Amino acid sequence: MNDDSSDDGKTKDQPALVSESRPDRARRLAQRGRRHLERHQRISRDLRDGLFALRDKKFTQALQLFNKAVKADPERGESHYYLGLARFMMNDYEAAADAFRTAIENGHAGPDTAQSLGDALMPLEQYEEAAKAYQSALAERPSAELYGRLGLALSALGRRDEAKSAVKAAIQMRLGGKR
Repeated sequence: MNDDSSDDGKTKDQPALVSESRPDRARRLAQRGRRHLERHQRISRDLRDGLFALRDKKFTQALQLFNKAVKADPERGESHYYLGLARFMMNDYEAAADAFRTAIENGHAGPDTAQSLGDALMPLEQYEEAAKAYQSALAERPSAELYGRLGLALSALGRRDEAKSAVKAAIQMRLGGKR
């Protein structure tokens, strides 16, 4: 018997879909979909449980759950974001900043992630990158709080005029009722 053929007459080079019947293909796709859904539910469960642990200030437990979610789907930015929050709460600012950067790289690049990155960078005295992160967050969601944080980063860089402008914008937003 030829080594390139299987018991059902298909060659190894022939794609399975060519000779696969519709019910067999549907069954195979459903099984693959079920496995994908189970994996997604497991990740979501880890994220959900991690958020509860984070809320309850069980930072070590939250960290473990978020690490599991990241390991299960390394390209899911949301998992990296929450891992960063747990690291931040544990005062591990370098690891938090790395997690927030990875979240942004993986598509979880909203204003909360940008602000969190800036917040993690400030205690590390990485003021230039923090200022850029705050500016990115401000572009999507202007707030007095973000202008104030930007002002602090710019002041630490010695950019006094820009810092004054940011603080002035924060005050104007506060006086105007916007937070």
